[in-house]
Amino acid sequence: MMRRILILILTIAVLFAGGRSVYLHYSVSRILMRHGLSQDSVKLTRTIGIFHVYFYVKEKEKQMGFLVLRKRSPFGWKTYVEVVGSVTGPRDSAKLLYPMVVNGGTTSRSLWGGVVTQAESPEIRIRINGDLYEPDQLSYKKNEYLYFLVDSEKVGLMDKLTMEINEDN
Repeated sequence: MMRRILILILTIAVLFAGGRSVYLHYSVSRILMRHGLSQDSVKLTRTIGIFHVYFYVKEKEKQMGFLVLRKRSPFGWKTYVEVVGSVTGPRDSAKLLYPMVVNGGTTSRSLWGGVVTQAESPEIRIRINGDLYEPDQLSYKKNEYLYFLVDSEKVGLMDKLTMEINEDN
């Protein structure tokens, strides 16, 4: 009888330790925490196939970037890539390249994330190498911030993003 109780207790302990390990290493909230990200610093999220993309801005450190997680089989998430840049002015952007399968072949695309501080209007025109793009996602609070994501086929290292803001008068 004592042996069965001991085996039961050991089994429960091993299952608890295994479950805790999975939570600590593969859950989204713990991965974000390990990278120093809180709910307040994650501004926009996007799912692209098996990837989950987090666009973040760390106000105190004046950093912005992307954290990309990849779905693990059979459970949990794994860090795929992190792109970190600095916020150097009232308007800034970061670029992430990601792979994609199209018609059975692989290709690359880019995802741009940007921040405009003290934005007076959500009206923004985004140009990449002169071509006009509409934001795929946008978060705005008057006189505080504007965050956006733009998906593009432009993947060159010298690509340039410019922002034109319509200010309310």
